[in-house]
Formats: sequence, C-alpha cells, structure tokens
Amino acid sequence: MTYDLIVVGSGPAGYTGAIRARQLGLRTAIIEMDKPGGVCLNVGCIPTKALIHKAKEFRAVEGLKAHGLQVDASRFDFSGVTQYAKIVSTKLSKSVAFLLKKAGVDTINGRAKFISPTTLEVSRGEEREVLTGRHFLIATGSRPKNLPGLVIDEERILSSTGALFLKQLPKRIAIIGAGAIGVEFAYIYRSFGSEVDLIEVLPRILPLEDSEAVDTLTKRYIKLGIQVLPSTRVLEAQPIEEGVRLTIQKQDGAQETLTVDKVLLAVGRTLNTDQLGLENIPLTTERGFLRVNSRYQTAVPHIYAAGDVIPTPLLAHVASEEAINAVESIVDPQKEPIDFSGLIPSCIYSEPELASFGDQEAQLVSQNRPFKKTVFPYRGIGKSVATDQPEGFIKLLSDPETERVLGATIVGAQATELIHEYMLLKRTGQPIRMLAHMIHAHPTLSEGMMEAAKLALGEAINL
Repeated sequence: MTYDLIVVGSGPAGYTGAIRARQLGLRTAIIEMDKPGGVCLNVGCIPTKALIHKAKEFRAVEGLKAHGLQVDASRFDFSGVTQYAKIVSTKLSKSVAFLLKKAGVDTINGRAKFISPTTLEVSRGEEREVLTGRHFLIATGSRPKNLPGLVIDEERILSSTGALFLKQLPKRIAIIGAGAIGVEFAYIYRSFGSEVDLIEVLPRILPLEDSEAVDTLTKRYIKLGIQVLPSTRVLEAQPIEEGVRLTIQKQDGAQETLTVDKVLLAVGRTLNTDQLGLENIPLTTERGFLRVNSRYQTAVPHIYAAGDVIPTPLLAHVASEEAINAVESIVDPQKEPIDFSGLIPSCIYSEPELASFGDQEAQLVSQNRPFKKTVFPYRGIGKSVATDQPEGFIKLLSDPETERVLGATIVGAQATELIHEYMLLKRTGQPIRMLAHMIHAHPTLSEGMMEAAKLALGEAINL
C-alpha cells in the first residue's frame, strides 16, 4: 500500500504530525512498536506529573497537622500511588489511539525499518509487511541513557521508567543527574518519605536555568531534607545485598560511600535512530541526531524528522510544533518556516516550580547587551501568602528602550502556568506596558506577572 505520509513513532511529534497530515488531506499511516503516545504519555511527562500531584496531596496532610489533624500512615501503600500514575497514562494513551482513528490515520503496530528511500518494512514477530510512502516523518524519540559502570537493570539501577512504577517505596534512593527528570523525582520520593541523594557532576543542579532561581530551589530542597550534592562524581557503583554501594568524589577531592536501596540514572537520553535502517536510504547521524533544515527535511528531501531525533530541545511541546511545521511544509513547500528561537518554555515541575524562556541574565551580560532586570517576589502576591506559597520570584528581562520582553524566569507556585503571559508579549512584540495596564483578577498568582511589569515601569503598587 502506498501512503502520502508514513510517520514512524506515535509520541507527541508522531501522533500530532499524523493528525495534522490527515487534516490537510494526506493519506497517512503511523507505525508504533509499543503504545500510542510514546514515552511522554506512557512512561514520561504524564505519569510523572501524576506522581507529583499525589506527592503534593501527601505533603498537604503534613501542613494540616498544625491544626490538630492526626493521620495514621502506617498502612500507606506506595504501589497504589504508582498504580494511579499507570491508570492515568493508560487512559491518555487510549485517547491518542482514539484521536488517530477519528482523524482517519491508519495505525500499524510493529517495528519499522527502511529498506529503501521509499519503502519500510514493519515487523511483528515473524510477520513482515512492506509499506511504500511518498513522504516520511521520523519521530522515534529517545530512551534512557546508561553510564559506564552503571547499566540500567530496573532492579537496583533504575531508569525514569523503572522509577515511575516501583511497588515499594525505597528507604533511600540516589539520583544521578540533576536535570529536570532528576529534580522532579527527588521531590516525588522525598515527599513520600524516602531519603534522597541528588548527585550532579556540574557546579549546580539544573545547570541550564537561571542561577538565582536555582539557588532558591536548592535552598528549598535542602529544607525538605534532600541531600543536594553538586560538583560530585560517581566513581563506582557496587551491587550489594542491601542495594547499591556508591563511591562518590566531591569537589574537594574527598571520597565518600553511600549505601542506598535504589539508584535512579537520569543523565540524559539515547536517540532512537540506531535501528531504523538509515544506511539503506542512506542517511547519516551526528551523535545520533538527524540533521534537518528549517522545514525539517533531512538530507533526503522527502524524508522529514521531528522531536528528540533532531538537535533541538528534547521537549514534548517542541516536538509537536516541529511535526506540525514539517507536515505543513510537505503540503505547502513555499510555507514560511516558523522561528521558535527565544519562544520555547522550559518547565521544571519541582517544588517550587521553575519556568523560563528567552534570554537569561548571564547570557545578556556575557554578550554585553543592554537590558533591564526586574524581580518581583512572590511574597508581594496576596494569593501566594494566603495559600502558604510565598517562596520564589518573577524575574523579567526587558529591552530598556522598546520595553519589549527579552526573557523571563519564574520560580514559585504555578510557574509553569504563569510563564505564558510573558511569552505571548514576546511572540506578539507587545511592550510590557500592555500587560502592566491589563486588569488581573484579585486574588490570583497572575497578579504577580502584572506587578513585575509595573515594577519595570516604576509603577509597582504592592512592593
């Protein structure tokens, strides 16, 4: 059978691209070797957020103890929490399957491999099927990465997938890698009572984020009882009866031994481009990535790629937009490519949350670019005080002449929701004055966004 478009992989890039293709009239098939929705829906961002939701509910009980509430947690069943995450991810995976069917996309289960530039072989056990396509979209995503001497076995050494669905809460867990995944799991496991060692080889956790925001988050994590270990290397991991014995080396060269029940390896991702038969097209990769142009075309013009397999931020929301633009470029080769630079939100679902986009302060300083820095504290927002969430701040970076947004960082409650107000200003080229003079409902956390804009103009009321 010949299709106008064959999509390989049904994660955020794959299923979004396939549905958009059908909307544009392309006869489309999507090939998936596992469940619809890919890593994000099944073993990534969605079930992780389900666990964070339950972790916050669990911690909320602690806050009520000050008012006399007593809770017997001796019968607490951690497996019920992870089962909840599994139920949520299964529900959404089925929703993706329904959306694909509704759109008229042919969903084909199996492992895809190119056998020529225009044909794919799909294997299901001993069964083989050959599909022909006029265009292809590679959206096969990524998988957890091992380290030398630390091989994921999902027993003692866990990937993020294994950490999602543990049936028993570990007494102590070491998390190696303090990017978004490591930081979020540190909060999850500490909230339910595990001792947590958060290990990062670089000088601070979340090394790509604003240093002042990270300092605020680090202090909060230490207050929660998480042992934060920046500038620390893992020298050896030895399986023992009790779990794993880690030998670590700190910045001063001193070595220390940690004995933990589990180790979560959160040091990046390996790209799923190694088993696609790219040599039969032929297409080559660089460090596993496929190179594409502004229209997401690879070196073979009728083959496109989006999501984790190309060298852009490995984020579900980025992957979806890339796939939409790739498909629209197939239908309209003259379509003007969309430039996402400076408009990609980075969201960390920690406690407190951290969100950012655009230029960062350190970047502007190093480039000697003029900017105005405005910082409004969460304690100046009535609702944050009323809801006992006064930690954090809103940092707004703007052009001193045009009053336009250059970038922003928020660390605090609901930061991942609030960040989009400033993004809309930047996307539309509107000055911060527009937001400063827009009425915001009271009391809301979004008032802080307005207040920060007012502060930048010298008009702040609540500070």
